[in-house]
Amino acid sequence: MQIDTALQALEFLKSAGAAGDVEQNLLLCALAFSKVLNPDIEVRQSLAKVEEIANSLRKHPQIKTDTVSDLELEKRQAVLAETIGVEYGYIGALSDYHDPENAEIHKVLERKKGLPVALGIIYIHLAREMDWDARGLNFPGHFLLTLESGERKIYIDPFSAGRAVGAADMREILKALAGQQAELSHDYYRPISDKNILIRLQNNLKSALIDQENYERALAVTDAMRVFDPDEYRLLFDASILKVKAGQFQAARQDALAYIDAAPSAKERMSGEQLLYEIERALN
Repeated sequence: MQIDTALQALEFLKSAGAAGDVEQNLLLCALAFSKVLNPDIEVRQSLAKVEEIANSLRKHPQIKTDTVSDLELEKRQAVLAETIGVEYGYIGALSDYHDPENAEIHKVLERKKGLPVALGIIYIHLAREMDWDARGLNFPGHFLLTLESGERKIYIDPFSAGRAVGAADMREILKALAGQQAELSHDYYRPISDKNILIRLQNNLKSALIDQENYERALAVTDAMRVFDPDEYRLLFDASILKVKAGQFQAARQDALAYIDAAPSAKERMSGEQLLYEIERALN
């Protein structure tokens, strides 16, 4: 499917989301989200940038047509890191980490820096272009990915130019994020679905926009997420709050009512009712 317009991007996201927790074209989905928010971007240009990197991967000295699938994991990781991280210079955004552009995939491809999950999508996409098994990990606060072959796995940090990380590195990352008391859990090694990777990217973008008090653009992100994942009732709560911030009180009231109706727990319904009360106070 071509994605030449924002409407086509929304249709693509609707179809991809309806497919459920299957393997997605992560890059194309992320670009579709970007196209919804930035109708003037050329998705084909972004895809061409990634195809150039893919061609470089295929020409890497370690790669031979008859052995690409047999290449051991350590060499696969090295090929990805040397090509994406060194040759093309994709790095983690350190000095401007909270800039929303670090979560918009077309900008990440243009600027060659971004958040861990945005860079991770590029690494996973390119690994899969080589027919390698790559997945995102359920690691909190800092996106990591895994390459797998049979029973073997190797973990990669896309934010650090694709370096391989072990348990000690992961523990260090976790403690830096969550405090010295934090410890690794078996759950952090569990793969997450492609759908959750895309939601994680959009949540990062939404949070960055809210930090900048750009509520209308954050609402546009939320609306696109609702197209992609219409069954995620918590997005109704987010949309309601953002509509209040943007001065759209009647629409905020409708989302709050829908959230109360959809919320499965008494605690969540109570939060929705409190939000509805505040909205109705503002309307009266």
